[in-house]
Amino acid sequence: MQIFDPSITGSLLATGSITFIGNMVLTGSLTSSQGFNGTASYALSASNALTASFASSGNGFFSGSFSGSFQGNGSALTGVVASASPAGPDTSIQFNDGGTTAGSADLTFNNTTNQLTLTGSLNITGSVDATIFTNTTKISGSASGAAGKYITTQFLGSDATNSTTTLATAMTTTGVGPGLYQFKYVIRYQSAATTTGIGIAVDHTQTANYFVSSFWFVSTGGTAATGVADQVSAVLAGQMVEGKSERVKGTVTTTTTGVDTANADMLAVVEGLIDVTASGDLILEFRSEVAASQVVIKSGTSLILTKMS
Repeated sequence: MQIFDPSITGSLLATGSITFIGNMVLTGSLTSSQGFNGTASYALSASNALTASFASSGNGFFSGSFSGSFQGNGSALTGVVASASPAGPDTSIQFNDGGTTAGSADLTFNNTTNQLTLTGSLNITGSVDATIFTNTTKISGSASGAAGKYITTQFLGSDATNSTTTLATAMTTTGVGPGLYQFKYVIRYQSAATTTGIGIAVDHTQTANYFVSSFWFVSTGGTAATGVADQVSAVLAGQMVEGKSERVKGTVTTTTTGVDTANADMLAVVEGLIDVTASGDLILEFRSEVAASQVVIKSGTSLILTKMS
């Protein structure tokens, strides 16, 4: 059927195909068992919108715009952009759940922070590029560097010296907090004299809800404490491990009293917990036991800092 009349009022029913020549204005329903062919625009008004019911068991071809309802499976429609509502809560990643679009609060993506969050287990088959994991930050050979998100490792690339009884900075880790952290410093140090000990402290530039630390070393003591660090394990059988403890950050209550050998490498470990209220700097500090007698925190001294919460 070919239609030349540009205006139809009422219903149009055809058992064959319908071809429109020119423009069409339809105010009723349009039904065909074969389909519709035409390249003209179909409009109810100047807005070029066909506001009618369109039912076809064949194919419909329109070059104009259409607003209304289609009946059929839509298999011949092209250029149609779907805008289905997303499933799950805000930021949920969409996935196929048995043929249905789904989302879960346990799998989300934050577009502002570019952070993917998974609550549950991750099953990986095949190789993984380690660069996608950013939980560990390494600060190499620097006396100062920014802390990472969860685990930060840092080591000194050059020595830090102090010949006074006033605390000086050996290592700084910036951007630490707020939260609970576990820290462990493994320290290589030297003293200029066997009778010169060292004091070591850990500080933070912001307020801490609590702070506890222990500084320990192997000493020359066999049955009694001496306070003298010993790095020659063969001197005595069953040497003592001595220590110093603090519950106030940035504080050295007492120092060690010496070393087994002047200007030789010694090992000390400082570890503890700190819960800070705001972002600031975590600082490893040290001082000499004796004024004008030098102590040195040596390169290679390292930190492992873990954010617990």
